[in-house]
Amino acid sequence: SSRANGVVPFHGPSSHRTPAEWIMDEYVDSLVAFLKEQEGDQCLLANLFAEVPRPPGVTTKAKKILLKHSDMFALEKQADGHYNVHAIDRQAHHFDNASLRYMFRALFSVHSYYATISWPRKFSQWKTDYTNGMGLDPDTASGVYNMLHVEGYVKKDGGKLVWNVPRIHDAINQMPDAIKAMPLEGSSSSPTLAARGASIVVEESAPAIQSNTRSGGAGRSSSRSRMEVWTLKDGTQCTFVNSESSLLQCISNDPILQASGDDQTFVAIDCEGVPEALELIQVATPRGVYIFDCKVIGEETVCLALEPLLISPTHVKLMHDLHKDAVAIDKFSQIALKGTLDTQLVGESVWGEVFLGFNGLLTKLELPQHPSKDFVHAKMKSGVDLFAERPIPPSYLEYAALDVSLLLQAAPPLQEMLAGPTLTNLIQASDSRAVSAAANDGARAICFDIADDYKIASADLLRTMRPNDGFYGEELVIQNETDEVVSLLPNHLRKKLVPKPEQDMLFGILALPSNDSNEEEEKTTVPLDRLSDITLDIGRRPQCWINDERVFLCDDESKLVSSDDIKSVARKLGEFGSDNRAGLDGKLHRFSAMRNRNGDISGITVRIGRNVLGNAAMLMDLLVGTEKSILILGEPGSGKTTIVREATRQLAKSKNVIVV
Repeated sequence: SSRANGVVPFHGPSSHRTPAEWIMDEYVDSLVAFLKEQEGDQCLLANLFAEVPRPPGVTTKAKKILLKHSDMFALEKQADGHYNVHAIDRQAHHFDNASLRYMFRALFSVHSYYATISWPRKFSQWKTDYTNGMGLDPDTASGVYNMLHVEGYVKKDGGKLVWNVPRIHDAINQMPDAIKAMPLEGSSSSPTLAARGASIVVEESAPAIQSNTRSGGAGRSSSRSRMEVWTLKDGTQCTFVNSESSLLQCISNDPILQASGDDQTFVAIDCEGVPEALELIQVATPRGVYIFDCKVIGEETVCLALEPLLISPTHVKLMHDLHKDAVAIDKFSQIALKGTLDTQLVGESVWGEVFLGFNGLLTKLELPQHPSKDFVHAKMKSGVDLFAERPIPPSYLEYAALDVSLLLQAAPPLQEMLAGPTLTNLIQASDSRAVSAAANDGARAICFDIADDYKIASADLLRTMRPNDGFYGEELVIQNETDEVVSLLPNHLRKKLVPKPEQDMLFGILALPSNDSNEEEEKTTVPLDRLSDITLDIGRRPQCWINDERVFLCDDESKLVSSDDIKSVARKLGEFGSDNRAGLDGKLHRFSAMRNRNGDISGITVRIGRNVLGNAAMLMDLLVGTEKSILILGEPGSGKTTIVREATRQLAKSKNVIVV
């Protein structure tokens, strides 16, 4: 058993064993040590005994040695008939725990299903195989996975599932026949597994929960190993959970956390450390406040345990400005929130305040304010991660508890205020916001309310409530017309500005290297979509500008711009005006000439003009909704004229505007 726990026992001459037994134990220890050095603690049977040959005096066949020490090795027969050997750390399989029997019965089916195909690497694939491949109840997929995770049969590493195959084999080998024969019609066959697999009975008794009362009327138990329970000033019971068994026990004891029942129920949810991390998830139900320590238990473990609640449409989840919370939950568990009610959207719908703060909401509902909200927010904005260190200070835990406790108090007045379809629409808008936030790294989707003088509005809300009143902007479309400019240049200056045809590139790959040392080929071409300027000055190397970086149009330093090059370009352009500028009919490109004392053109600079549709959308509230003037500042080439051009195009749609 000491070897099974990762400790190599000491076997000396004084042991009460024969020399042959002593040699065998030492050899088995060598086999284990070799397997532990291999990827996944496994290798082929033939390779194992080739690398660690049997010592003199050991005549037992290789396979028999492993079977005799089944507490340390697991044999897996592959499709080609060869055996793979796993080193296992024997752990107890809790077959006598009634609440886990459904999981073990499901594991038996799972093991049979994946006997000939690869184990799933993604949770979505697991759910698909569980339902379609094995024909099991889809509502139990998350619960079974969660229990398998808690029991050490699977874990998640870097977003991928990692199955402990040796431990699974060991469990199958020891599994009682009574469990293997259990029916698997669905969750009803296991009273300890709720409809969505979240109600898991943990036989471990709950820890002591009451202790001395701290200042402020909050009592907390001294143990921090599993659960702490204390009471807020208003009598709300708070439970801090930082172990997997306590997590499952809380879910088992509160039907709301299991999302059981079809009646509409309100809860409050908030997260800390988001979106980069997910350190805490707080949930307030009518029974009290739960604070789940995701950093200790595991982000995915907590989210999957709460998944039935997080996706239940009948359990309305009050959240205030859910953008970052949605990102973190999706990031660590790939769960898309459903049945949410973002109270910030409520504030916008009822009072017209797009960025209504949490205390602002409580004030409008005539509820007590969060006493430390502003202070804690100020510390967070300064870069301090209040919830990263363990143990978490009691004051921070009470801050987290008040977030959801006070938010849940908003449920009754909101229910009275948002009766009928209004509540349904706001829930739909909130779910849309959660999806958008997760897809766009927490960015807020805004638009302009045409019916309200183009004031800023939340796109998710307006699309749901009044879709025809929103100005949502347009997809940016860059009209890039550089061919006309390139055609004006002499042929030897165009090489980098004209990408080679695909067939030329193919022949270039297939052709043999040339021995002609005089052959001239440009090494690179210029990305025309990022070309901003071309500068031609007599006696200097021709150059252009890409992303504020200078690129020479000829790699040969001896090739300089000649007077003939300048005359060729000027002749194609036609006459320059008195301001030494010229252009192309119907195009936005600008050509500027520099003259010498004799009045002859000695240099030409080309500014590439582009029309970018949609880049003035963020100005629409000021352009159309007010009479204010707009000053646009920016460096040369940063796009000032492009924005002005698009702004005038937008104005021409609704105003009597003539663009000259």
